Amino acid sequence: MFGYIKPVVGELKVKEHEFYRAAYCGLCRALGSKSSLLSLTLSYDFVFLAIVRMAAENDTDCKISYKRCIAHPFKKRAYLEPNASLQYTASAAALLLYYNLLDDIKDSIGAKKFFSRLLFQKAKRLRKKNLGNGELDLLIEKELCILAEEEKKESGSIYDCAEPFGRLLGNVFSYGASSDKNKRCLFNFGRYIGRWIYITDALDDIEEDAKNGTFNRLLFDRRARDESFVRDISDALILELAEAEKVLDLMDIEDSGLLDIIRNILYLGMPECAKKAALGEKRKDRKPKKGYDI
Repeated sequence: MFGYIKPVVGELKVKEHEFYRAAYCGLCRALGSKSSLLSLTLSYDFVFLAIVRMAAENDTDCKISYKRCIAHPFKKRAYLEPNASLQYTASAAALLLYYNLLDDIKDSIGAKKFFSRLLFQKAKRLRKKNLGNGELDLLIEKELCILAEEEKKESGSIYDCAEPFGRLLGNVFSYGASSDKNKRCLFNFGRYIGRWIYITDALDDIEEDAKNGTFNRLLFDRRARDESFVRDISDALILELAEAEKVLDLMDIEDSGLLDIIRNILYLGMPECAKKAALGEKRKDRKPKKGYDI
């Protein structure tokens, strides 16, 4: 995913920060257990997905152990042992990696296209082993096709593109949920988060895309460089988060610690990220380096 969704660490309690770090390291191990290639997909967004699934599904299997790893060879690090939420997130990452490489092969040139082709066959095998050709796989493919058609159009609103991406992420958040209520809540929560991600990414890349002639639906608006336009988009992002907050309140989350981490990200981390995008502060920390670094 995009690496936009992470907490404001200074506002987390010590035990919440430690759990977040352990979840991060646990997800890294879960990805690596499937394939070293999948380790490259590690992002704060996927950690958020895993934590939301743990909270919504009341996944109480959260045992923390300590081990050394390649990123931290001299000191044992806390990590969350594999549970249903981490394993699901790793499988979803395999599906999304496949479609990401497929997109790069179609649209990229030069070295990026070459390396995407190089990795594609391995990603294809990973996809088959991890929910490939199942319901979630078909739903992702469907929404990506709709998104591709929207991005070919020469007019339209940013929401025409954000909506299919939102539904895609809604399906990722909700697939396999334990009850109809959880499935509805997780789908709508993921949908608003997905819409927010798409719009934030477009806002973040607007200057670069204008310079390179790359597709960006925001550039279709004649006011794209105006300060008032940026304010309008920033207000729209706040509304997306407000809707996600309403859905979060409907979930029957029993673990107050997990809920506090999610609220930190939703109320503080994501608005801070959107503010940076609106100010044109291109971030270099979308994707974490190997090893937890916040």
